[in-house]
Amino acid sequence: MRKFILTSSCLILSLLARNAGAVTSYYWDNNGTSAATSGTWDTTSTLWTTSTTLTASTVAYINGSFPRFSAGTATTALTITVNSPVTCAGMYAQTSSAVTFSGTGSIGIVSGLQGFLCGGNITCNVPLTGSGEIDQQVGGFLALNANNTYSGGTQVTGGQVTYYYNNNSFGTGPIIVAGSGQALVNGGSAALTIPNNFSFPTAGYQINLAGGNSVAGAPGTTFSGNFPLPSGTTTIETSSTATEVTEISGIVSGSMATLTVSDAGTLILGGNNTYADGTVILSGVVSVSADNNLGTASSTANLNITLSGGTLNAGNTFTLNPKRLISLTANSGISVSTGKTLTYAGAITGSAALSKTGAGTLALAGANGYTGTTTISSGTLEADSQSGSSVGANSVLLSPGATLSGSGIVSGAVSGAGNVAPGTPAGPATLTLGNGLNLSSGGTYVWSLSANSTSGNFPVISLIGGNLALGGTSKLSIGFNGTASAPATNNPFWQTQEAWTVISASGSAGDTGMTQFTTLLNGSYAAGNFTNYVNGNGNIVLLYKPNFAVFDALYDSGPGFFSGENLIFTNFSGLALFAWASTNASLSVSNWTLVGPMEEQPLAPELPGYSRYSMNVVPTVSPTYYVAGNTNAGPYIYSPVPASILTTPDFSTFTVINTNVAITASGVLALQPAPPVILPGSSYSSGQFQLQFSSAAYELNYGFSIQGSTNLSTWTNISSGTISSSPMTFTDPAATLYSNQFYRVVLP
Repeated sequence: MRKFILTSSCLILSLLARNAGAVTSYYWDNNGTSAATSGTWDTTSTLWTTSTTLTASTVAYINGSFPRFSAGTATTALTITVNSPVTCAGMYAQTSSAVTFSGTGSIGIVSGLQGFLCGGNITCNVPLTGSGEIDQQVGGFLALNANNTYSGGTQVTGGQVTYYYNNNSFGTGPIIVAGSGQALVNGGSAALTIPNNFSFPTAGYQINLAGGNSVAGAPGTTFSGNFPLPSGTTTIETSSTATEVTEISGIVSGSMATLTVSDAGTLILGGNNTYADGTVILSGVVSVSADNNLGTASSTANLNITLSGGTLNAGNTFTLNPKRLISLTANSGISVSTGKTLTYAGAITGSAALSKTGAGTLALAGANGYTGTTTISSGTLEADSQSGSSVGANSVLLSPGATLSGSGIVSGAVSGAGNVAPGTPAGPATLTLGNGLNLSSGGTYVWSLSANSTSGNFPVISLIGGNLALGGTSKLSIGFNGTASAPATNNPFWQTQEAWTVISASGSAGDTGMTQFTTLLNGSYAAGNFTNYVNGNGNIVLLYKPNFAVFDALYDSGPGFFSGENLIFTNFSGLALFAWASTNASLSVSNWTLVGPMEEQPLAPELPGYSRYSMNVVPTVSPTYYVAGNTNAGPYIYSPVPASILTTPDFSTFTVINTNVAITASGVLALQPAPPVILPGSSYSSGQFQLQFSSAAYELNYGFSIQGSTNLSTWTNISSGTISSSPMTFTDPAATLYSNQFYRVVLP
């Protein structure tokens, strides 16, 4: 239901004769001494009296007079038919009910300011013509339903309601706001455009523009005329119905004018406006699509937008002038329409709370000092300030489906069931959080890899203060964009174990509960799977593990067809693999000899995505060692794929040993981020075998085991301990006469 604030006890819309005594008043009296009834208004029928009382001695109406409906005490509604042109110097609906004018004629308003006195409601279904000006008075409404051409304008003095039903309801003259509390209401259901200019002779007035519900995406009413505002404050109300939308597409001007907007509806400012003293939004929504819709910005930073309970909406993508400082004097909102971005590098101050609404993106690049909470109710808030908090110092609440993104600083604690997605449209970035992150109640970290790499090209949450709380129903969503690809069995990058630190903790930040993400979304593939863990520093590491060993150990499948031996193993399809040979296993692999390419035999449909790779070799020296890899140019040691070595001590029995690469708990070769690596220089000393292995920084304080084997099938624990430094040195006191031919380092 629409609401209108009135400044008098009556609603008046009138074609007012300022002084009805200046012309003759004619009283409708078509029923003698009985109460008047409906009838036809013309200049020939004797249906009128010049007396206020009912009489049998009636006369004809004379054009240019002041008609009153009706004589006597009128209480019933009247329908007055006008089938020919008549003229008047205003009129008065004295009936306590309503007067409706219908027919095929017209009512001409004579020159001058003429009053329509609405003691009862006036509905005018016939065109209003002439050069006169309407001045609505008294308490009833005036409904302008016809295509009107009167040119003198329409003056509203406040406290009345004017209903309009078509684009020309107000004729061709201006709409003059001469008082507060007037309501101009779209009385129909069609979207209308009112072209009349507005005039505001005095500041401080308030007018209600209830434009109606939007129609097929268009505002209920668009006022395309200009709004020159006087110095001071002018208030425009919309409607108490939140679904109603009114647009002012004309130019709102005024070098010292402040525009204040209130009520529950939406006001769209669509013109290249020049009013210069700012905008105050008390309630409802003010929607703009360009910076100049909000008037002229100051050349220096100055308070220009006051949010005092309402919402500023960006209906298009644009940058708000940073000189327009924003003040939050009551809990308010900034909304951005779907698919649009509002960028603002100015300052937001005040003690109230800010709510980000709308499905679009609000990008805040300035250091903002408001002290209220920030709620991201929908869409995205992109925090990009590098010099201070983008969202003040208080907490940030994430509603389900809403997203906090950006490359800047957020000082307050972040929590909720929404999303955190570091980065900007330009690419991945680091989002710095100063007072903790809690996603345990259903929050999601939206993480996307932009290139197949572990060096940059991925987003990071940098926690520099507060506590990290995951677990619960927290989620980590994994995505791929840019040049990155999802894990595939024929992609060399995804054939090795990879890791990314997706949340880094530093300073006073920590993860007191050693929590990690409970659920990984989009984390399982045929080629491998993602997991996450928290390391000793409280960082969250995203780990990818291939489903199969990067290279199965080469093994001898028996005599080849053309003498020699067949070397075979199984791996992902589509690899270009080569075999290298050496008679000296301790020789650097970069000095081994290229034997040639291995042949591929796809295993589909039994094992889709995998192939058996084979090569026939004819060793002439015993032992001869073979290694397989994915490069045919030296130095081989720089190949991104680790190798397996197969020895041929007697041309028939092959034994697998390993190069200096990491070994998992199952003995499978794998590359890990800075894994334990058995270092070159392992040696025998006084009958004992000594080896060293390195470890990554995050593996410090991890437990480890040293295992030995004589056949690579049965492994025995030799020693265990905790990694206290890197590298670590181990000496096998039982290693006499090569009792353990093979060693491996095993992590939990």
